[in-house]
Amino acid sequence: MNTSLHLVLFIMFLAVGSLNSALPSLIESNSNNLTAEDFDRMAMDIRKKAIQQTYHGNESSDEEYKKAVRLSIIWKKGEDNTRLAHQLFEKLAESGNSKAAWQLGFDYEHGRGVKPDAQKAFYWYKKAADSGDLNGLYAVARCYYEGTGVPKDYKKALNTYLESAYRGEKNAFSMLSHMYWYGKGTTKDEIEALAWIYVEDANSNYDKSQKGINALNGLEREIGNRATLQAQQRAKEISNKISFKQ
Repeated sequence: MNTSLHLVLFIMFLAVGSLNSALPSLIESNSNNLTAEDFDRMAMDIRKKAIQQTYHGNESSDEEYKKAVRLSIIWKKGEDNTRLAHQLFEKLAESGNSKAAWQLGFDYEHGRGVKPDAQKAFYWYKKAADSGDLNGLYAVARCYYEGTGVPKDYKKALNTYLESAYRGEKNAFSMLSHMYWYGKGTTKDEIEALAWIYVEDANSNYDKSQKGINALNGLEREIGNRATLQAQQRAKEISNKISFKQ
């Protein structure tokens, strides 16, 4: 079979989803000018090993997780996880892989490859968090805040956001500011709310928009100069307690 015909058949093979997320890693490998036959061989090898679950004994759980990720998605909007990838994630999660547990939670929450199930989503997010995964911890806080798969509980949300924030989850900073400002899960505390805004501002990787600057200036005016100084001092105390090492 000539190379051109083989390439056409290979593309058709991909169109029906037979290789799923093997595609991105294979395309990235084409810096060596691999042929269609090479792509075919490599993709089938990945799939064969996944189906047989014949991992080498010296491979870590994280390496197995990466293999599952390669099989999970073709990077096209709306493309679902494959049933095989879901089974691999579940196998890894049940063996204690926290990243795979978070992945299962995300899949169940958003219906990727499985029927949406908020309770199962929360279950796996919690498993990930309990195993030390920071993404899982932040997801648990969000579930408590939104009532996803668990009764809405602002106090638990606040405490979990605090835990994730002090472990370096930057997305939690703005949520804490919001909750302290509006008194969700705690008494209203404008100084603490502004302090978390300062913490977020100090750790952000982007320039504040003029709208954001105006909003911050407005908050500072609203609580007054003395309170603003207290918030700045509090922000320093908070920052000294945050660890970005995972």
